[in-house]
Amino acid sequence: MDKFIEIEGIEINISKAVRRVKKDIEDDWFKDPFMFEDYLTDDFIIDKIQTLDVNSYSTTRKEYFDIPKPGFVIRYSIETNIIDRVLYQALIDVFAGSFDSILGVQIYSHRVTKDKDRDNYFFMHPVEQWNAFNNDYKIVLEQKPSNCALITDLTNFYENINVDTLKDKLNDICNDLDVDKAQKDVYLKAIKILYIILKKWAVTQTGCGIPQNRNPSSFLANMYLHVVDEAMIRLGYRYYRYMDDIRFVCDSKYEARKILKHLISELRKIGLNVNSKKTAILGLDAPEIINFLPMPDREIEQIDELFKTRKLNYIKKALPLLEKKTIGIIEAKDTGSRYFRFCIQRYIKLLRTECIKESVDTKMLVPTIITELLEQPWSTDSFFQFLECVELTEEDYSRLENILSDEVLCTYEWQSYYLWQLLIAKKYKSEKLLGLSRHKIKNEQNNKPQTAGCCLYLSSLGTINDKQYIAENFIIFKDFFTQRIALIAVKDLSYSKFIVPYVKDLVLPEYIGSYRELKNRYPDIFYIPPKPIHFKDLYNELPEIIS
Repeated sequence: MDKFIEIEGIEINISKAVRRVKKDIEDDWFKDPFMFEDYLTDDFIIDKIQTLDVNSYSTTRKEYFDIPKPGFVIRYSIETNIIDRVLYQALIDVFAGSFDSILGVQIYSHRVTKDKDRDNYFFMHPVEQWNAFNNDYKIVLEQKPSNCALITDLTNFYENINVDTLKDKLNDICNDLDVDKAQKDVYLKAIKILYIILKKWAVTQTGCGIPQNRNPSSFLANMYLHVVDEAMIRLGYRYYRYMDDIRFVCDSKYEARKILKHLISELRKIGLNVNSKKTAILGLDAPEIINFLPMPDREIEQIDELFKTRKLNYIKKALPLLEKKTIGIIEAKDTGSRYFRFCIQRYIKLLRTECIKESVDTKMLVPTIITELLEQPWSTDSFFQFLECVELTEEDYSRLENILSDEVLCTYEWQSYYLWQLLIAKKYKSEKLLGLSRHKIKNEQNNKPQTAGCCLYLSSLGTINDKQYIAENFIIFKDFFTQRIALIAVKDLSYSKFIVPYVKDLVLPEYIGSYRELKNRYPDIFYIPPKPIHFKDLYNELPEIIS
């Protein structure tokens, strides 16, 4: 039975929020080594929320980290602690269903699910929604040969969401809802608390920015764009939107220009603008149009058909096709594409399936992917998932060590965090890297993902003296992100000898009580490998092309 707590007169469902956060963290940019399995229990979260002042506690925890994007530019991620994540989800859950109902059918992304069987998921199935977006758009576009497409997306969408404007839009939507006053008052209270939280998370100088790669933020982004959606639909335009991917079907290139002008005008009212580099007006005869229509890829289809048979001999026939396609995509520098994720995820799942993993030849792919860590760093998360499932050679380890040891090559804190964890997963012990870890923990504390990765590596593969060093210098780990890792690092030490004198009084409020659980649940463990997949479940485990 679900457990509820009351905050400011609002009853919130903690159990549902915990379930949904467990799903949401699966694709976090900075994954927790234990996926917070020790932490995400209803009773633990309820105890923390009830003993802490919501307004002063949950709204002060944030960290800004950089994530590489294609083209070697970077975006920042707003990282928050795990209790904040649960509270954020729980507050949104209070009104999400009612608010989602105001969105038109032209909005496909992040629609709140009404399927009780998918209660752990906040949204309707993204693959089905993406396919509907593409197919509906294509059908209307191809109705007349004279039609043309206006295609655009938004510049730094999440970073430019103004929190004050968002609050006003949420209040406006609430006031327009056809619900009774008591229900409306509950929604307005939830929005008020949410605003306090978001205001503290936003960039101080601008008041803009909400955490990206978070399901509640994706919902709020839909609400923020609702006024633009309404304006475009009210003007009678054939309008389609998936997240910040916006498309129109137009009668001519001249109408498309007029529509684009109207769109920009509406976006400016809420502090947004289109990305000029990703804006195009295309006729049906334009070669580029294939990039925006659900065009079949025969090689991908062939691979998928062989997997769909669920027969071992047919899946083995797919392996050379999969290798050729994957290497081709990598060489085309297109690892940010959905087709690459299709291929690499199939490799990852195969390598976790006992009866077939020995048949998967990765000799060509492993060195290629290690090379691409430097050439396409924005795909490091996918590369990591692949590399943690394969055997690496001494040469492979040497190349990884070289990246982490070279300040010029080790550019991205996000990537370094993954590479330290990869070496922990492989139990690759290097005196050079241990020395580097000690140096960086002591001297480079401003790079928090790097510090966290070094701390985890040192505790996992160093000596008992290294664990003691981390405990004795626990004061270094002042933020929720690095302190979580430091607590994992010292969990095997004597409580009376090291935790009491060096750690206990410095633990952040949200982590009080977690040491014992870590010690009991994960003795001398610093990495949890991905779970094996049974062959009969292989196809069900495979994500579709857009996931």
